[in-house]
Amino acid sequence: HFFDRSQPSGCGIFVFAFSLRMKSDSLVQFQHPLSPSQALTPSAPWSSSLVRREFSGDDSAGQLAHFLLDTETTHNHKEMLCVELRSVEQEHREEQEKLGVELQQLKSRAQQLKEEISLTRDRIKARSSELTEGTEDITKLRERVDTLQLQIDEQRRKYEMEISHLEGQEQSARAAVAELQDELAVKEAEIRASAVSTDASLSQLRCVNDEVARLRECEDRWLLSLQRSLTRPVVGIEVSETPNPNGMTTLTVVSLSKDMVAEKAGVRVGDIITQFDRVPIRTKLDFAKALLSAKVGSQVVLQVLRHLPAPGGKISSSIEYIKITIAGAFPTGMDLESLRQCEDPEAFARQLREGGAAGRGAVVQSGAR
Repeated sequence: HFFDRSQPSGCGIFVFAFSLRMKSDSLVQFQHPLSPSQALTPSAPWSSSLVRREFSGDDSAGQLAHFLLDTETTHNHKEMLCVELRSVEQEHREEQEKLGVELQQLKSRAQQLKEEISLTRDRIKARSSELTEGTEDITKLRERVDTLQLQIDEQRRKYEMEISHLEGQEQSARAAVAELQDELAVKEAEIRASAVSTDASLSQLRCVNDEVARLRECEDRWLLSLQRSLTRPVVGIEVSETPNPNGMTTLTVVSLSKDMVAEKAGVRVGDIITQFDRVPIRTKLDFAKALLSAKVGSQVVLQVLRHLPAPGGKISSSIEYIKITIAGAFPTGMDLESLRQCEDPEAFARQLREGGAAGRGAVVQSGAR
């Protein structure tokens, strides 16, 4: 226990026992309880396995004191060595850890290099395959070029033969052209001789054409006047007679022509026409006579009776006054060309004017507009 500094007790008891036996010149032994292998470890309290000293005579106490001092010095030196040993072991462990990390990094890098080498080999194989295919393609292209060169040579020989043949034809054509030029000179002389008589004929023909044009213009003005005389007034309304219980009839609007004057003026389907420019209207005949008596371009007032729905399901009636400008329309198919094709346009126009509703394309008085 004396040499084990980790034990707090025992030193004083040992000194006392030692002083009792100093005079007997006996042998004193000091032995540490640890084994030699344990004493050398860094955790051992004292690294000496066995200490043997002999003390005799009256000087034993002084020798013991020197021995204890030497022992303390040795123990301190041992502690310093243990501390240094621990530091060296710690550095060794850290170095081993660093070397382990570096070794792991080197292994990882080696694995990456192996993978890169494998990928590079694959790329080299693929590139070699591509180069092999490219070489085969180049060989095929060379064979194709050789074939095309042979074809070009063959075509060149054919073209040279054709050119030689065309040169012969060109010489023949030049001779033929010379002959034709001679004939042309003869024909030109003949044409100049007949040009004088032709000029006279052309002058007469121009006079005739001018007269025809003047007559055609007169005919157009006459036909246009006939066409205007056949113009009929229209408003774009289709009406229907409706009998009433009192025995009289009313004239109701059943349809309107799109974009005509009646629709633009505000006439509606269902309106009952009662007056046409202050003339009472009861039948279709009344409406046709009143319409035919109006002039194209004049403005008339149309009086209508209009029924409108009122709240409660009732119907209210109102009288509306609508101003309408009379439009004009030609009979169907009566254009200038149609009149020109008639044998007697004036008689045909007279027949239309006198025939009224029976004439071709006249204003229909029976159920039409």
